[in-house]
Amino acid sequence: MATITGEDNSENRMRGKSIDEIADILKFANPLLNLVPDRKLTTQPQTLYDLIVNNRKMPHPSYQTYPQRDQQKNFIDECISEEKYISEISDFMINIYRIAPNNIDVNTEIDKLLKYTYLNQKFVLLIDKGYNLQPILNTIFDYDTDSNENERITVLKHCFNQKNNKGVYSIVEDKARTKLNDLLTYAQKNNSTEVFTLLETLSEQERYKKILADLIVEKDSAFINNLSQKLPSLAISFFNGENYNDFADNFEFLSVIIQNGDKTQKGYVVSILTAKLDKNSEIDKVLSLIDTMNDVHSFDSNGVLHSHLGKYQEDNKEQISEDVYQKIEQLKKKVK
Repeated sequence: MATITGEDNSENRMRGKSIDEIADILKFANPLLNLVPDRKLTTQPQTLYDLIVNNRKMPHPSYQTYPQRDQQKNFIDECISEEKYISEISDFMINIYRIAPNNIDVNTEIDKLLKYTYLNQKFVLLIDKGYNLQPILNTIFDYDTDSNENERITVLKHCFNQKNNKGVYSIVEDKARTKLNDLLTYAQKNNSTEVFTLLETLSEQERYKKILADLIVEKDSAFINNLSQKLPSLAISFFNGENYNDFADNFEFLSVIIQNGDKTQKGYVVSILTAKLDKNSEIDKVLSLIDTMNDVHSFDSNGVLHSHLGKYQEDNKEQISEDVYQKIEQLKKKVK
């Protein structure tokens, strides 16, 4: 005798049911599920869940008496398409997750719903009750970057901080990096205090500190200077005597160092620029950056820039234009 699987059984038991008829089941079931205490059902209500979420058979209009001609329909897809009963479905999903944690896979259905409706407030309620959201963590992490409401921030913070039972972050580094970049862009564009606060909080963790610093360094100086104060300082703190040459071609970030770094860090920039002068490399950018410097003597007390500008001028006097020559003359006076 053939075994009828849960999916096959739900297909047949719900055969021919309209979305309104299935919605009536939800309207009846949801108040009852609300009464079930947290984490109290271990296997059920899998049968009820399958009846709602699995495909069902619908008789073909032209072949009502021929089951072999039945079409497949999905209640959730239909409701999303018609924008009906989405609230009832989301309440059902959250209740199922709440009362039978990790025993019923709601991930596919949550993924469908998140494309059309916000569930952040409901997730926060679960978080407040101590649920780690592990089975649906990646799904809820992926949506709603362009939203800075408090509930979304709470959910994202929870996802970023969540670790598995081996102490490893649940959100893999590539996904974390992409999301952090999106959040940086959103916060800078919208001057979002809430998102800046989230990013600053995450920057206190070693894992996210390095990722954020790398992302900030990749931005242009205008972007960096419009971040909240703590974030540019984070990136600047990674610029040191061991790695400053790694940034030798990043003039945007060197500009940030010249504006906001300490005297030692500005001295490293001087070393980068004098090396480029000696190699006749990227001279227009070098001169432009020197032109932005103020109080040069405080970080170049020995006049290194002045001497290297003069040497470049002398070594290349046959090749450089009169405009560049005069520009160097002006800069030599500025840095002397």
